Amino acid sequence: IYLIVPSDTDELQNADRLVHVQHFSPWKYKNGKGHENRNQDSNFINSITGGEIENEAQPLEDVKKRKEGITHTSCKDVIILWEVYERTKEGWDVHTISPIHPDKEVRPVFGLPYSHGFAPFVDFPFEETDKSYYSPRGIAEIAAPFESSLCKQWNEKHDAMSFYNRPLFYTDRDIPNAGNIKMRPGDILPFKIAPVDRGNPPISWDQEMTNTRMVAEQRVATPDFGIGGDNGGDNKTAREVDEISATRNQVVDMRSRLTRRQLGALYNQAWELLKQYDIDLEFLKGDAFGSLDEVARNEVLTLKPNGSSEAWNQHARLKKAVGRMQLLGSSPFINQGALVKSILELDEPGLVGELYRDPQIKQQDQVERIMRDIPALEEGLFIQPRPDDDDAIHADFLMEYLARNEKVGKPVTSQGLQSLQARLKAHMDRLQQTNPQAAAQLKRKGIEIARSLQPATAQPQPQGMAA
Repeated sequence: IYLIVPSDTDELQNADRLVHVQHFSPWKYKNGKGHENRNQDSNFINSITGGEIENEAQPLEDVKKRKEGITHTSCKDVIILWEVYERTKEGWDVHTISPIHPDKEVRPVFGLPYSHGFAPFVDFPFEETDKSYYSPRGIAEIAAPFESSLCKQWNEKHDAMSFYNRPLFYTDRDIPNAGNIKMRPGDILPFKIAPVDRGNPPISWDQEMTNTRMVAEQRVATPDFGIGGDNGGDNKTAREVDEISATRNQVVDMRSRLTRRQLGALYNQAWELLKQYDIDLEFLKGDAFGSLDEVARNEVLTLKPNGSSEAWNQHARLKKAVGRMQLLGSSPFINQGALVKSILELDEPGLVGELYRDPQIKQQDQVERIMRDIPALEEGLFIQPRPDDDDAIHADFLMEYLARNEKVGKPVTSQGLQSLQARLKAHMDRLQQTNPQAAAQLKRKGIEIARSLQPATAQPQPQGMAA
């Protein structure tokens, strides 16, 4: 969280030195990663735990420089260490010190073994302002003046409520002893008094607070379009909300581009570490292992995040994917399976494995299911279709099966033939209810199969196709 650089730093990697402030529990300091290199003297550990400086005679300026979480902490079970990265001709040297006892060594100085030559940090600024490293601000810092203004308005509103809810009174005669007059329910006043008319408040506090909130929302480009309450205007139309959202998205797009630029810097550091420490660069893609070609490995000089700058907005991506499905759902030039997967992945990645079924695999499963029922059907035992059976696939397979038996002259008992025909009829009846067009196509196919089995001279229709 805490990274300190000299005030003249413009880019993080150009800093002469930088300080990474880390927090440890006593156990993590003694047993965590790298503990073997740290000073394990119990007296020293006790002296740096908690972080409060006991010397009360220190100058005021030194007291001002103590910051919670940076040089000291009010928590008694926290150890604060500074890792100071110092740039040298050979690379970076790292000094580990305690801000409480900077003169005592926590661990020996060590150098970074990374061949890329960068300090192992990447910053993600929220805005693009001056070149100084400390110039960009986050949402909290940008909204802080508006929060202070709202706090003052809120306090002023309550002060006004105190004055206006406790009116002053006046009378046209002298009051000998005003302290004896009490304003209590049921009391009788000795003479007539009247309240002082102060008029209406000079401003509407609620309206001013709403205006301040709206300016803050516009400043950080996160408006609520009046959803959160009265915005001082008429109700907005859907078109107006879309136009405002599009304008705000330009700001969000700029910020996402800044984030993606820094994300690219992070990718490049990770890529250089991968090349330095992972010799074979094997990878897993889908269900198959692969290895990066040596030539390609050396030719990759820089990495950038894939996708568009609005990839962070999952709702917008899902909306776009649904629109793509509606537009291209019946196009023969589009991979329909991948189109469906793109929607399921955006909705919830796990749904692809649970819900998606390739049409060819589905047809295979349905064919295997009807084939398991055929031996019983041929014995004359009728088996009702299951509710999740694909009637079109089952009926088509049964037509082909009966025609093949008829053609090769496979002997089938009359009871078995009746069961097969009854099963075919059951599927055709259900298909007629759910998909009349597919049922009509299968009927035409049955007629063509029956005609192909008839000899040149007119003969009766084969028994297997009677249905």
